[in-house]
Amino acid sequence: MEKTAESLEEAYNDVYNTNPSTEQCSIRRSDSIKSEYDFDDDPLLCGYGSCTPGWLQKLHNAKWLLVFLSAAAFVQSFVVNGIFSTSLSTLERQFHMTSTHTGIITSWYDLAVLLVVFPVCHWGNTGHKGRWIGIGSFLMGLGSLVCLLPHYLISPQEFNDDPKSLPDYGQCMDRNTSEITPTCDNPILVMGFLSRAWYFMMHNSYLNPYFLLFLLGQTLHGLGATPLFSIGTTYIDENVSQKASPVYLAINSLFQSIGPVIGTLANAFIIGYVYVDVDRVNMETVPVKNAADPRWFGAWWIGFMVSGIVATIIAFPTLMFARELPEAKKHRLKDVCQVHAVSQNFENKNAGNTQMEVKSVPRAVVNLLRNPTFVTCIVIGTFESIIINGFSGFMPKILENLLSTTPSMGGYLASSVIFAAAIGVMVGGVLIRKLSLQVGGMLKLVGCCHIVSLLFITSFLIQCPSRDFVGITVGYDHHKPKTEKMLMDQCNTDCDCTSKWAPVCHAETGHIYYNPCLAGCTKKIKKGADDYWLDCQCIQNNSYNISNLLPSGVNEPKEHEDTVFVGYCGKDCGWYMYAFLGGLFFSTIASFAQGIPIQQIMLRVVPFNQRTFAIGVNWTFLRLLGFIPGGILFGKIIDTTCIKWEEKCGVKQSCNVYDNARMAWTIMAIAIVCKLVCILAAIIGYMTYRPTDLDSAKMYSSDEDETDISGDEGSDIDEEPGSEEESEEDSDLEPNQEEEEQLVGKNGMEWNSEPPLLRQTPRHNIIRRIRSLPIISRSNQNPKEIFDKIFTPNMKQMIIQWTNQRGAEEIDDWPYFDLRELDAFLGLLILMGVHQEKHTSLDEIWSEENRPYYRATMTEHRFKQILRFCRFDDVTTRDERRSTDKLAAFREIWEIFQESLRRHYNPGSTLTLDEQMCGTRGRCGFRQYLHGKPDKYGIKIIWLVDSENSYPLQGEIYVGQQPGENPAQSRERNKPSNFAKRLARHYEGLGFSISADNLWGEYQLATDFILVNIGVVTTVRQNKPFIPRQMLPNRERELYSSIFGFRNLITLTSYVPKKNRAVILLSTVHHDNETNEEEPYKPKIINFYNSTKSGVDNMNKCLKHFSVKRKINRWSMTLLYNVIDIAAFASYIIFLQDHPTWNQNKKYKRRIFVKQLGKELIDAELDRRAQNPRAMQKGARKAMKYLGKLPTAFNFLMVFNVQRKAK
Repeated sequence: MEKTAESLEEAYNDVYNTNPSTEQCSIRRSDSIKSEYDFDDDPLLCGYGSCTPGWLQKLHNAKWLLVFLSAAAFVQSFVVNGIFSTSLSTLERQFHMTSTHTGIITSWYDLAVLLVVFPVCHWGNTGHKGRWIGIGSFLMGLGSLVCLLPHYLISPQEFNDDPKSLPDYGQCMDRNTSEITPTCDNPILVMGFLSRAWYFMMHNSYLNPYFLLFLLGQTLHGLGATPLFSIGTTYIDENVSQKASPVYLAINSLFQSIGPVIGTLANAFIIGYVYVDVDRVNMETVPVKNAADPRWFGAWWIGFMVSGIVATIIAFPTLMFARELPEAKKHRLKDVCQVHAVSQNFENKNAGNTQMEVKSVPRAVVNLLRNPTFVTCIVIGTFESIIINGFSGFMPKILENLLSTTPSMGGYLASSVIFAAAIGVMVGGVLIRKLSLQVGGMLKLVGCCHIVSLLFITSFLIQCPSRDFVGITVGYDHHKPKTEKMLMDQCNTDCDCTSKWAPVCHAETGHIYYNPCLAGCTKKIKKGADDYWLDCQCIQNNSYNISNLLPSGVNEPKEHEDTVFVGYCGKDCGWYMYAFLGGLFFSTIASFAQGIPIQQIMLRVVPFNQRTFAIGVNWTFLRLLGFIPGGILFGKIIDTTCIKWEEKCGVKQSCNVYDNARMAWTIMAIAIVCKLVCILAAIIGYMTYRPTDLDSAKMYSSDEDETDISGDEGSDIDEEPGSEEESEEDSDLEPNQEEEEQLVGKNGMEWNSEPPLLRQTPRHNIIRRIRSLPIISRSNQNPKEIFDKIFTPNMKQMIIQWTNQRGAEEIDDWPYFDLRELDAFLGLLILMGVHQEKHTSLDEIWSEENRPYYRATMTEHRFKQILRFCRFDDVTTRDERRSTDKLAAFREIWEIFQESLRRHYNPGSTLTLDEQMCGTRGRCGFRQYLHGKPDKYGIKIIWLVDSENSYPLQGEIYVGQQPGENPAQSRERNKPSNFAKRLARHYEGLGFSISADNLWGEYQLATDFILVNIGVVTTVRQNKPFIPRQMLPNRERELYSSIFGFRNLITLTSYVPKKNRAVILLSTVHHDNETNEEEPYKPKIINFYNSTKSGVDNMNKCLKHFSVKRKINRWSMTLLYNVIDIAAFASYIIFLQDHPTWNQNKKYKRRIFVKQLGKELIDAELDRRAQNPRAMQKGARKAMKYLGKLPTAFNFLMVFNVQRKAK
């Protein structure tokens, strides 16, 4: 317990002490960090082994670390998100793959990350992070070189100018198709396969060798990138100050975001202007000259070659950094602990572990997943990664189709959108720093970013006109086909055409034909590098000019009425394109602006030594549920929008024509759903976030302490270890501890004598509910209505059922015991208590000399019967239940009663926790002895009540060791602190404060209550080890003097009321050392405690005044009496809250209320008995007459009979 408390308190000292650099604060977050980083034999020098020259140490700072890690992040995103995404369309066509194949390739990177993220985080967290990242960079370079291999394994592209040849597709002519079209069953040997059908099926299947090579390259990319983005993030964060961390990580993320932009732009240019086999063939022999020709393949492999070389080079400087930078320890002194309260408990229990054992990994994962804010980060990241991976992988292809442009232009446009990601990353980091956002503020920022992104994502509703493909989207009559898509028509039936894809454009109509043969073209002319087809029979004979629609750089042929040119027709999108790209641009900025806040939240809400592990868990979920299915999902979606596939031997190869409108709507729907989930998760995350030491904590870092990324004066990034500036700075921070003696407890716990400076009220001291009545407790007309809500109908029904069961077993003609009779029984008990007759014999109470209520309501015999057979559970099953619960005979009634007490009242800001002794001398397996209580023997009940009016909120009966429970379990369950936590669990997070005596004066309990936003003020026994010796009784201490100690959010005070005596109190409500200005100069903590400590004692006094308790040996009846007393007392408090002016001038209001309650309870039974007065005894009729309950008809009949006898 002490170790747990110490690990938490050290996380608080920096935030609240005026001198944050005390010896106590020498550890950044917990003791576990010291063992993780303080290597006495590690000089923290930059270099390789013993080669550590002095000039190299100038690079050993956070700036240069940021440079190299950012360069590695740039290369990773350059190749994975830039080169790959712009090459997908080319790879699909050259290597005969579908979008599903390329989607798998895109997601395979994330699968590789998923496989190694846990081992990397597990061993990399305590290992040499620089070396892990350097090795990962080398693996990334190797992966890029593997992706380069398919270029050299596949044969160069072949062309043949023979009009009848298969590769050139041919024109409309009479030909022998059996000669030019190889049959699929022809048993020729192709790469070891026996037929062309098997060859094409193999290429289209997952056994495609080039597909497998790309998977291997992506695997190495994933293995290499995992250390960079898991332990690399913490490597930067732990070597810079907490305030500078968002900017450093934003810059790192900026380079990661710029990588796809540069990669997309560069690769788009290369693919558009550099032929794929430029290094292997003579370009003069290649008939295709530019990307306008569908047969063009760009040099996709150049980007992989460059990235492979650069990544390998970057690995070497990254390997030279030490385990931590020289200035890292200094930064740890100034951090604010914002760990979520749930995760802090696990951190406290494992504070001494420097390396998580494998067997403790599942427990650590469960603990992280119990942290709602961390789960929020996972949910937001998962759904956002679905969109990001899908868009990043297929953005060029999506834009190419939606904007009806070429692959190279799609790459250029995609780079402009990806550039928005870099802007968004910087915006998020700058907003955090400028607004000084803590976790709560960052969650709000995340929600706002997703809302803005959702609004702009609707730009997908803006669609450019789609291309018109004759025979696919429009008919040969230039109208949309009404039947099945048919490439053949009367105009080309005699052409003997192949199904090869070689689109040609008819400029006047803007229609695209599948190939020249299917357009019915019979002649081909070549002008320069451009091909034109003439005499196309499928084109209507009309005159037109194609000059306005020719692509730029294409020479215009001689006008011809039925001419087409090779390539796609241009589509003028107009302002639609700019509106669409603008909306997508701003949506991307908003989406990526939330990336840094989410990253910071995740780093802040988990304990320090679990951050790398938490990143690994987060990456696992993101890859498993986000990135991997995201790429595959988008690939499948794009494939489902395909309306014309290129087929070989009946096997689909790649898609030639897409349904653009369907693609846009489907992608937008997925994006909207993901954004809505992210917004909801951000809202829930904000509502459930409970910090350890408050978002309101003030960071005490002066201007010269603060890390400045700009490197201006005051920045400590460039300071070398042991420099004069740093030593002066540290000396300024060191407190002068020689002037006064340090407050240290027996267990070494240190306390500060000066109060902390708080920027605002601590979270656990903010009241979030005021004293009030719930709606269900309002508008009660009389005391009985309220009593029936506290003493519920369910409780009454149980008493009736089991009392009738027991009575029928003992008495053959047992009269049925119903609700009215039970109310009358309770009413009589209450009236006995009001008239102080609980010790009076029943014979005397039912005598004619006593009050008539009793005789009129029921007979003395019936009252004794009910008293004897009253039961609260099923006697036939009691033994079974009692084998595990000593309170089985009363448990269910008690639980229902506790629920009704809590539901019908909202307490004030202060509560009291104390014991009640329900006196009994009867035989009871859990009877207790308390010498300080009026009833020394009895059943002990621990109550939590409202301090002001003593309303009972929750109570728990102490039953000791339960049957079947071992002593260790019993001791743990019956600890006073655990009683307190169970009773207060319904009031967590509402800012209530609890006053209790020294039984609950524990430092650990106070810490636990802080974590759930509950304050506590208790007295403390003087034998507690955390109390400094200066606070103990001492003859030398001055009378009325006070000593204060402050640690985290806990205040300890010792006051001397008499010589050689000391009263010690612990408080998490007070954070100052204020005392009264006049003698006896009591601290305000004591005044507060004295005003709130007597809640339970006051309740006991009130219950004693009108108690219904009668002498009885059955402990269950003793508890029933107590329940009746408490129910009546609670009803009185609720009634006064609802009717504040009721009898306000009378001092005995409660007596009036209780007496009225008793009378209302017996009224129903009196009315029923009055219906049959002849069955009553003479004394009962007389009492009825006295109470005015006999009906008028009965009185008239009696008078009539008297008169008749007289005559």
